[in-house]
Amino acid sequence: MEENKTEFVKLTENDIPDCVQIYFSAFKILEQIRPFYNAARYFGKYISDDDKFAYGLKCDDKLVGIMVAIQLPAFFSDYTIYIDVVAIQPEYQHRGLGTKMMNSFFESVSGKSATSLNTYKNSEPYKFYQQFRFKDDEIVHMEREYIDVNELIKRLENEVANLREKNSTQPSE
Repeated sequence: MEENKTEFVKLTENDIPDCVQIYFSAFKILEQIRPFYNAARYFGKYISDDDKFAYGLKCDDKLVGIMVAIQLPAFFSDYTIYIDVVAIQPEYQHRGLGTKMMNSFFESVSGKSATSLNTYKNSEPYKFYQQFRFKDDEIVHMEREYIDVNELIKRLENEVANLREKNSTQPSE
């Protein structure tokens, strides 16, 4: 089997549409919030801000993986890097590309830094990250939900249904 040419690259604004596509392809569960989530702005911030990292992995000149992270102040090291997203296009998963991207990322960050991320315990990503010496700690991630996504979706669906009903009862000109 022929090995594909891979390249670890710094993402640019031109990559934003591909980042959005890869993100929603890799995280299918988020597809329901896609209409309400400005993913292009999200990736644009990582690409343009100096304290953030935005990298991709190209396979035969096609962007197939993305990784974004942020540099934060730290007590016990120069800084901490929080990895927010690691995503590989589904048809390119389980080929070692995520491992290649993570290794390239760790080589690219200089200085003494701790690295953290959030993932679900005993999930496939959880097992993947363990190979890079990520381990559980006693800290529990808590998040104050400022918007109930399911409630928002129901409300918007009702508004769309009401608009459709209203439009169907109006006489056409």
